[in-house]
Amino acid sequence: HRDDDVVISASPEFLIRPACRSLGISCVIASPVDKRTGRFLGPNCHGEEKVRRFRERFPGGKIDEFYSDSHSDDPLARLAAEAYLVKGEKLLPW
Repeated sequence: HRDDDVVISASPEFLIRPACRSLGISCVIASPVDKRTGRFLGPNCHGEEKVRRFRERFPGGKIDEFYSDSHSDDPLARLAAEAYLVKGEKLLPW
């Protein structure tokens, strides 16, 4: 855990934020969803949308290490100095 950790997820923000808070991660970028209706309040934070939001939040920001369990995150992985695919307990080079 580092102070500059960022979690970027396509999952609803209202689900991700409490988990991140318990881990001490304050920066969360996720899909805006109304928790009462399930309606998206903006674009789903998925694929290239993750890159757009990262750049909007951190202009000129760099990603030192990136971890994901899905190739749908290829756009973010390409931005990272080091990227890893998580397969169960294993970390594989992207």
